[in-house]
Amino acid sequence: MHLAGLIGSDDRGAVVPGGLVPQFGRALDNVISVVRAAGGAPEDVASMTIYVTDIAAYRAAVKALGAEWRARLGKHFVATALVAVSGLVDHGAEVEIQATAYLAGEP
Repeated sequence: MHLAGLIGSDDRGAVVPGGLVPQFGRALDNVISVVRAAGGAPEDVASMTIYVTDIAAYRAAVKALGAEWRARLGKHFVATALVAVSGLVDHGAEVEIQATAYLAGEP
């Protein structure tokens, strides 16, 4: 299953406040939610591309971002690429995730 455009938005579609760290956590929650809705589990996520609008902020928050990851995915580390971009479509979004998950029964 291929997922794209998942940002740190709440159930109403609003970008969560507080900047990169809470947005990253919520974006991960959104990835996991979609995978679960399709019958999968967080461990089924195989790869991610993470887009951030401020690489310096990412570097400064790497420990806090790691804590957000571990809270949701534990030690399940997937093939991950990080890409710095000049902006994202959703106003106020600082992070966006594209992911691939392999679910049971998929070829």
